[in-house]
Amino acid sequence: MSFGSDGRRVVTSGNDATTRIWSTTDNSPPVVLHGFGASVENTNVLPGNRFVSSHDDGTVRVWTCLPCEPIDEVLRRSRDGITRELTQEERASYLNE
Repeated sequence: MSFGSDGRRVVTSGNDATTRIWSTTDNSPPVVLHGFGASVENTNVLPGNRFVSSHDDGTVRVWTCLPCEPIDEVLRRSRDGITRELTQEERASYLNE
C-alpha cells in the first residue's frame, strides 16, 4: 500500500495481478487496473499520476495511470483512441453516456 503525496489516493497491489487506486476523499469504488500478467508485489506512487510496481515474475514497471487523470482528459483520450464506433452498451459501460 502506498499513499499519494497529496493524500487523496491510496494504491494497493495484490496477488490477483491488479493494482487498485482508492480515493481517500469519498466512498467511490477503486479504479482497478488489470493486465500486469503477474502478481503485483509492490506499488508506489510517483509524481504526475505515475507509479512504479514490482512483480513476482521479476519485472519492475513504471507507468502512468490514465484513469487517474481528470475525467475530461480521460474522455478525450478515450475518444481519440477509438478506432470504431462504440455500441450503446459500451458507451453506457465505459463513458457513462
